[in-house]
Amino acid sequence: MSDGSPEAGELAALRAAADGLHAANAQLRVLLADRDTRIGVLERQSQDKDTAIAALAAQVEELTGQVADLAARVAQNSKNSSRPPSGDGLGKPAPKSLRKKTGRRPGRPKGQPGATMELTDHPDHVVRHEPACCAGCGKGLAGAAETGMERRQVTEIPEVKPKVTEHRMIERECACGARTKADAPDGVNAPVQYGPRVPALGAYLWHGQFLSKDRACTALAEMFGCAPSPAVIATAARKIAAFIVPAADAIIKALLASGVVHFDETGFRVAGKLAWVHSASSGKFALITVHARRGRQAMDAAGVLPFFGGIDLLTELRMLSSQFGGQAGWERGTFLAHDREGRAGPGAGEPGGSPVRGACVDGGSVRAVPAG
Repeated sequence: MSDGSPEAGELAALRAAADGLHAANAQLRVLLADRDTRIGVLERQSQDKDTAIAALAAQVEELTGQVADLAARVAQNSKNSSRPPSGDGLGKPAPKSLRKKTGRRPGRPKGQPGATMELTDHPDHVVRHEPACCAGCGKGLAGAAETGMERRQVTEIPEVKPKVTEHRMIERECACGARTKADAPDGVNAPVQYGPRVPALGAYLWHGQFLSKDRACTALAEMFGCAPSPAVIATAARKIAAFIVPAADAIIKALLASGVVHFDETGFRVAGKLAWVHSASSGKFALITVHARRGRQAMDAAGVLPFFGGIDLLTELRMLSSQFGGQAGWERGTFLAHDREGRAGPGAGEPGGSPVRGACVDGGSVRAVPAG
């Protein structure tokens, strides 16, 4: 077969075509390998993304649960949980009246006696008002017969002005040459001072009407012209407090003799700081004390709980959780005043909560049941 024959030309063309196909095949193999590499990278990226999405979904679920739990805690107050009213803080819910509508219209009910000011038969001052002239003819009425009288009375607080009493202790010289000065009356100890009524009234405004010491002093200055300092009122309050010590001792003795005593506490502001008002009550006896602490130390300072051998009703079980099970035969009651759903008590089942399983009524008294 010569090189110039038609068959030789066709063979050369076929070889050229085959070479081209081999080159194209090699190029396609390179492209396929590159594609497979890219697919592998994309698959790994997809798997990484799926893993990240699953982790994020789990995290979102966990955070959603935490947010729901925190929202539930924020919404808790003394009315819908076992939290005490002292824990409500500034977000304390508005009080709701428990009174039911009776259908009665406003005003005094029919048949109920009214109350109004009445004329007194012994007025302090009497002022007579005479007519100037006759309403008919205009003549003067001097010496005319008195035919009637209308009484009208005005009750008024007299103008109050401080009364200053000066005590002069006279000194005299005897014929023997000795000089003797009179003693000052009891209670007159300074050159200038207030009498007992001024600080006593200030203490009444402070503790009886719940004014601050500064406002009590302002009220005394505006109403009576006396302006004692807050320290004067504070000193008077301490002196007055000493007078009620026998009454407080009698209340403590009565509480210690009671079979059941209710102990409670609530938050209280003293000098701008948080303090606690503690109460111990039974029947008509109630002891109210203020202490900087909330727990057992403050209750012991009141002088009732350390010596009390009966059943005490407590609204907070946490304070005495260490006592349950620690003393054989020792028994403490719990009055779940803040529990609206019959649960075992505040903090039950929580870390640091009370180890109390429940409460039961036994023989008419409420007692705590330690966790078994």
